[in-house]
Amino acid sequence: MERAVQWILVLAVCASSIIIDAAEIDELADRKLAHANPDVISIDCGVNEGYTDSTTNLQYQADDIQVGQIHNISSNYSFGYEPQIQRQLASLRSFPDGKRNCYTLKPKQGKDNRYLIRAYFGYGNYDNKNILPTFDLYVGVTMFNTAKVFGRSFRSEAIYFTSTDTIDFCLVNTDKGVPFISLLELWPLDSTIYQTSFTLRTLDLKSRINLGASSTADNFYLS
Repeated sequence: MERAVQWILVLAVCASSIIIDAAEIDELADRKLAHANPDVISIDCGVNEGYTDSTTNLQYQADDIQVGQIHNISSNYSFGYEPQIQRQLASLRSFPDGKRNCYTLKPKQGKDNRYLIRAYFGYGNYDNKNILPTFDLYVGVTMFNTAKVFGRSFRSEAIYFTSTDTIDFCLVNTDKGVPFISLLELWPLDSTIYQTSFTLRTLDLKSRINLGASSTADNFYLS
């Protein structure tokens, strides 16, 4: 009986090792795919030139739209609890003028494809007023979320199927503070996932956990 228990323990350890090795292989493949994907649009709002992030190795475009104002967050404020995007949350573009201000995204895949739209808003007391704004978010003419920025950064994600070659992501002033944005991303999705008839679907993210990551730097926007 004792020998049988020993064999069970040996088999359990071997199985555990196989699972861990498989997770590490999958993680490595996912990171290579993300790093090498030239079809992802990542805009660091409020910077003047593009760069490659040293933490994630992802490439970010400069925010080159002609409306709004560029700001940095307050010097005594930090988003250190989100190390993967701490640099991106350090700057932002605000829109004190106009009711509706939009980013026009033009993905390489064009129309009749499905995308993940992801936006981050880190207030950081950039205007030294300590008044947290609330404003609406639209894709085209369709409202999909209300940005309610509290002490932490606010994130909004949606899956969108586009019938046009461009996608307008818009911030709409609701007279509850100045709209702003820190980071905007557009990720193409494989046609085999989310096979439903919806055009726009908001994601209510509770948690995203990367199993098998060797360090916190290997986790992309998990918080």
